[in-house]
Amino acid sequence: MDTIKNWNDIIDNLREFSYVTKHEKTFALDKFSQFSHWYYFPNEDTFAPSKFLGYRNTKIDKYEGKGWGGVTQNALSRYFDQVPSGSNEFKNLYSKLESFANSLNKKISFKTRHGTGGIHMPKKEYNQAAQYSQKLYDVSAADISAIKDEDGLEEIEGAKKTKLVNFYERIPALRAKAIQLHGLKCEVCGFNFKDRYGVHGVDFIEVHHLKPLHTYIDPSLVNPKTDMAVLCANCHRMIHRNKNVPLTIDQLKELWKKYNS
Repeated sequence: MDTIKNWNDIIDNLREFSYVTKHEKTFALDKFSQFSHWYYFPNEDTFAPSKFLGYRNTKIDKYEGKGWGGVTQNALSRYFDQVPSGSNEFKNLYSKLESFANSLNKKISFKTRHGTGGIHMPKKEYNQAAQYSQKLYDVSAADISAIKDEDGLEEIEGAKKTKLVNFYERIPALRAKAIQLHGLKCEVCGFNFKDRYGVHGVDFIEVHHLKPLHTYIDPSLVNPKTDMAVLCANCHRMIHRNKNVPLTIDQLKELWKKYNS
């Protein structure tokens, strides 16, 4: 199990932990009252525990509590400071944490306030770091659930690679980051779903991988800034129309300009 490598890894895990309030039965919810080190995110006004945040690519539906709290606390210490337990700030945060626990019909570990646990706040430079919103993550997850496998993808490069295409284009965190970085206008034709469909099209765009599929070893290695693009459905389909040689973004742009100038 690899520990987090950067602030984005932490935010990805935070998004996953937010689903503890939306899933009726998960290991994280069952063990909620055993977590003693809690990390507060002011921008989101929410908490997540050390062992969920500290390992890379933690998923709410697969979390089994493996690993060691000391390891994750050490990894997170680069980004967070522990709030002194006797301070007014701690008391205020504890009250927030207590309300969060009550909303889930859970209790807070005794260790959080009186033992070896604690509450942690982001260091100033990370508290102000840009991050995609929970709303965008939720929208991305919902859109992914709504999108069925695209017709013909299995003919492009084989079943194994088809799974990779779907996998990397349909991870909510990657999708949200790509949209945050590249926006909501098609990078080929400029189409914007909100402009054409109003509220129904808000925050929607398709994402497309740029690098060869064989370079994708692990989702944590995909860089949404350099490895992904945003496209409308028409342009996305046109890029993949040739089952053997998908077009590049620049090639499709040239075609579009030629016939739309």
